[in-house]
Amino acid sequence: MDPPSVPNHSSSAWTSSLATVWFALLLPGGVQWSRGRRWRGLAFAWSYGGSLAIALSFWGGWLSLIFLAVAVACQTLGWVDALKGSPFSGFTPTTVLAATGGGLSLAAHFPMIGLLCLFAWPVAGDGRTDGSYLVNRLAYRSQSPAPGDWVWLGGTAPGDVRAARVVAVGGQEVEWTGSRWTVDGRSINVDSTRVFAGYPNRWRFRVPNRHVLIDSAVPVSPGTPGAPWVMIEERRIIGRIWAHSTGPWDRRLL
Repeated sequence: MDPPSVPNHSSSAWTSSLATVWFALLLPGGVQWSRGRRWRGLAFAWSYGGSLAIALSFWGGWLSLIFLAVAVACQTLGWVDALKGSPFSGFTPTTVLAATGGGLSLAAHFPMIGLLCLFAWPVAGDGRTDGSYLVNRLAYRSQSPAPGDWVWLGGTAPGDVRAARVVAVGGQEVEWTGSRWTVDGRSINVDSTRVFAGYPNRWRFRVPNRHVLIDSAVPVSPGTPGAPWVMIEERRIIGRIWAHSTGPWDRRLL
């Protein structure tokens, strides 16, 4: 007759402790809530969630870095507070727990920061009054720019232009009728008298393949000077600008 099996309490306790570690890290305040310390859990959860939301809202500015650091600190404090009540971590020095929690918190935020750097890369404008932009660096990996897109250019662009609007793309026909500009027969909104006063009465050309016609004279901010239209190669485009900011409280979509 086989002897009765003895349950492995140490293994189940270790598994439970490991689950507590990750639960406390990924959901600040969750362990405190489950232990009946509701207000303490809510304080950690709201502090972390609010700081992270503000950091994302102001992404690209100095306020974003401050609140991201606050979110990491709140997550670390919640993690340390949760583990101090664990029998496996209760006797570990607080400094060790804080250092470990801070490192794990930073590692947990790396995927989010990586995605933001790809889809919302922050860049500074051309001048002091031009503000900053958020650039989707993957926007044109599988497709070409479209007319009307705001794009961010490499430093090799003529005149070192960085932010510009696409007027026409490869294969499209651009025409100056003497009073207005058209692309494939459709009128476009351009200040022709200011930018093209010296051009002939009628002019027509086609944009070469893998090239775009950009208008850097359209100011993103009122009063920002610009140059006339420029023909550039598509490879000079780094990504699509989808947001413009002139200050912490002034951001608009493009």
